[in-house]
Amino acid sequence: MAADHGARIDRSVLATIADPAQGGDPEFFTHLVAIFRRETPQAIADMRSAVAEGDSAELMTRAHMLKGRGGVLGAMALWSLCERLEVLGRSGDLAGATELVDQIELEAVEIQIVLDGEERRWTA
Repeated sequence: MAADHGARIDRSVLATIADPAQGGDPEFFTHLVAIFRRETPQAIADMRSAVAEGDSAELMTRAHMLKGRGGVLGAMALWSLCERLEVLGRSGDLAGATELVDQIELEAVEIQIVLDGEERRWTA
């Protein structure tokens, strides 16, 4: 059974960003997708480094930034994972942080698949 990539993002959020009929702007949507595509791998790498170095403040900052990007795009599973990581960073107890970063990375890959398809849809 194929993965349901579409369930990872609230498509109504994407439509409000991209669909001119809903006040959206396809060019702005493409811009947001480009930011997600460009900055997410580095954010994940920075989170991994922060965990390895025990830098809970940096981990919290990076998780918060990626949480915001996910929330803007309606990627609530990513938002939730980043929120959990942010809480760990805030607490200073990084037990389980590596596993959360792994989940975030997998989620980000799935989200990018959805975003690529949506970008083709709105800019075709």
